[in-house]
Amino acid sequence: MKSLSLRIAMMLVAVLGLWGCAPQPRHVAFNEAAFIPYGRSGSGTITGTAFANLRGDKKMEVALSSATVKLLPANDYTEEIAERHYYNRVKLEPPDPRLARYVRRTHPDDDGHFTFHGLPAGRYYVSCHLKWSVPWTYVDNDNTIWDNESKEDQWIYAEVSVANGQTVNVADWNQGK
Repeated sequence: MKSLSLRIAMMLVAVLGLWGCAPQPRHVAFNEAAFIPYGRSGSGTITGTAFANLRGDKKMEVALSSATVKLLPANDYTEEIAERHYYNRVKLEPPDPRLARYVRRTHPDDDGHFTFHGLPAGRYYVSCHLKWSVPWTYVDNDNTIWDNESKEDQWIYAEVSVANGQTVNVADWNQGK
């Protein structure tokens, strides 16, 4: 009887684990009218340096040129992305395909610096998914030293407003959980 209970408990853990990985439905419908003003060019500029404060350490992890910095118009639809996906790390179902027309992307330099030029006035979410490895070692019972590494990642994002002819620097990042 004990092994049956154990097997049921393990199956339940497996099912719940798979459910936690399934994309969650979005709560906000895509409203293209809220994006149309962002589909044209303007004279605003957003700059910054993408970095995160590492957990348990005072060092900073800086985005490399392999990272992608995204710029999304700020509205109800993208606020859900910022709060649920970037901050709470909820895996959301894929976005409405029309969103792609309004998302701008750039790659930072190796020091994490990035710039978006030609922006229409408005509110935006700037985001970057940082990924890095943390090396560590351990010694087993046979005194063998094993080198290993842990993969880490962190979403960072900021809400920024820019006016025509204005340059805004992203200085304060929100970090997801």
